[in-house]
Amino acid sequence: VAVTDLLADARTAVATDARSAAIAVEVIPVHGEVRTDPAHVATVLSALLRNAVHPSTRATRVVLSAQREGEFWQLRVADNGAGIPPADRARLGDPFFTSKADGPGLGLATARRLLAALEGSVSFAFPDTGGTVATVTLPA
Repeated sequence: VAVTDLLADARTAVATDARSAAIAVEVIPVHGEVRTDPAHVATVLSALLRNAVHPSTRATRVVLSAQREGEFWQLRVADNGAGIPPADRARLGDPFFTSKADGPGLGLATARRLLAALEGSVSFAFPDTGGTVATVTLPA
């Protein structure tokens, strides 16, 4: 699967939510392919994007990018929003944990399960400048 197609499909999946919040989701094109299950990756990236878009304000920018690092692809969902409170960071991916007013809190737990099946993983970084960077690592 073309990596840029995976990113673009994820953006399309959350387009309505992003548009209603007046948030632009940018895809940085990249050349390359990854052998993976595109439906699983779409589910993972969509969950990460929804988490970036839902608490955001109009000034938030969300960027989808990818980079090949040796035998792995790193797909990133980065935003410059308010970020995740330090007290919540350790619980990311816990089943039924959510900071949203609605929703079951299964998005990241499901994402982690799907990535494990693909021999991948997800990690999070919290830049000092604010926002959150979620990095999905998949075997190339």
